[in-house]
Amino acid sequence: MSLRIRPEDVTPTPGGASLSSGLQDESLVDRKGRKGLAAFIGTGRLKMIRQTYQPGGRHFPHHHRSTEQAYYLLAGKGRVRIGSEVFEATPGTMFYIPPMTEHEMENIGDVPLVNLLICVDLDEE
Repeated sequence: MSLRIRPEDVTPTPGGASLSSGLQDESLVDRKGRKGLAAFIGTGRLKMIRQTYQPGGRHFPHHHRSTEQAYYLLAGKGRVRIGSEVFEATPGTMFYIPPMTEHEMENIGDVPLVNLLICVDLDEE
């Protein structure tokens, strides 16, 4: 397994892809209903996903039963809801999302929003 992954090493896939952990990106869509792009890499418990949301694109409300997540906004401007709290995000903004917490993200800018999503699957025990 490589310890270095470059953007050209990972092929972005349209929304609809799913991971063994049950994480899905079928709701990553733009204003016209077109699927966004997500590039997946990871191990059995750790997943890193580079998401690209076009202007108006969003990921609809959802939660994960046994996954912790962190967002790190790389480019663009977004609105993130975690539970009942709503935040605006610009490049360099980070978020932590605990398991069983509903969350969503939306591109509120005029350029693509690029987000690094880091997920850790927790033990069932």
